[in-house]
Amino acid sequence: MKTLKRKYARTALIMIGLGFAMIVLYCVLGSELFRWLFTEDIYRDSPAMSVVRGALLWGGVILLLLGALVRYKKLRCPYCRKGVAPAKWSYFDDFYCPRCGRAFPFDDEPDGSLKSEKK
Repeated sequence: MKTLKRKYARTALIMIGLGFAMIVLYCVLGSELFRWLFTEDIYRDSPAMSVVRGALLWGGVILLLLGALVRYKKLRCPYCRKGVAPAKWSYFDDFYCPRCGRAFPFDDEPDGSLKSEKK
């Protein structure tokens, strides 16, 4: 039986989290309150600030898309190949495929079996 690799779930979580953080930072750096409080007059409308803001925006969008792509490509249901497993950091609960109803098997289960199989 093929198992899903937890490292892909963690990679997707990190990429999506960093993407959201970069977009939030882009929004904060663009706010007028931030500009008024933390920058001097000569730096408020500098080209360097717009380059940094652009890099944050596009970097965040690219990381979000890459995280979603990793999740979509690497965390598919090994039984039906149609459902996508949730990107979870650890193995506290079993999650089930919405298409076929079987539990998603990850490679880092404590003893190699799913909780639903132990009953």
